[in-house]
Amino acid sequence: MINIDFNSSLKNEIKDLSNNRKDIESCGLIYFDEKKLKFNIYSCKNIAFDKKNFFSISSLEYLKCSQLGKIVACFHSHNNDNNEFSEIDMLNSNKHNITFILYNIKNDIFNMYYPNTYKNKYIGRPYITEVSDCFSLAIDYYKKELNVSIYCPKEIAYPKNLKDINSIYEDFFEKQNFIKLDKNTPFKKHDAFFMLFPNVSEVYATHCAMNIGNNTILHHPYNSFSCVNIYDDFYRKHTKYIVRHRSMI
Repeated sequence: MINIDFNSSLKNEIKDLSNNRKDIESCGLIYFDEKKLKFNIYSCKNIAFDKKNFFSISSLEYLKCSQLGKIVACFHSHNNDNNEFSEIDMLNSNKHNITFILYNIKNDIFNMYYPNTYKNKYIGRPYITEVSDCFSLAIDYYKKELNVSIYCPKEIAYPKNLKDINSIYEDFFEKQNFIKLDKNTPFKKHDAFFMLFPNVSEVYATHCAMNIGNNTILHHPYNSFSCVNIYDDFYRKHTKYIVRHRSMI
């Protein structure tokens, strides 16, 4: 990985790009031109569904930039009091092995995140029914984050016949001092989104995802690895209700 020379010229260019579009999160890449031995800014279009609070760069623009030189950093802006990187920012930094740069327009400060300095203990778990799935992830998460134990008898949580599946909330979470909220309730960090997928059950929510802040969820999809995703329209559509521990009220 090339160490970036984050000089005043680059900073001023990022500031100008960000201040020209204060209504959205501006974003782009920094690449190293090996012929001219110079770091350059490559401004990108924000293609996120909610451009005011998130940013996303298309794979095509990433490819075009990589053809100009070695990509060494990704930058984006915030126009609020949040000076911190999101979970997805840090994961993408590690995934692409590039530095992430955040410019806060409101506070006029820069923050930098370097790859391989962060590891999430919940992400990347393989899917194994009754051992490592969305329910076991929730149990582990609430125990470690809120010191809340959720009792889980396997014969009830994992019925042999899917027709016998019951409400995860009513069977387990309600007994551990959680309350059920309407799906349109303003959510908080550590809330759980309970989702209904008709191919599994047409009545009960059978998948849960934890809100870890910045409109981001931690969950364990079926037959996949545990991961972090933006809580977008797809997940909102399938959310049946929200669950919150009483200590968070």
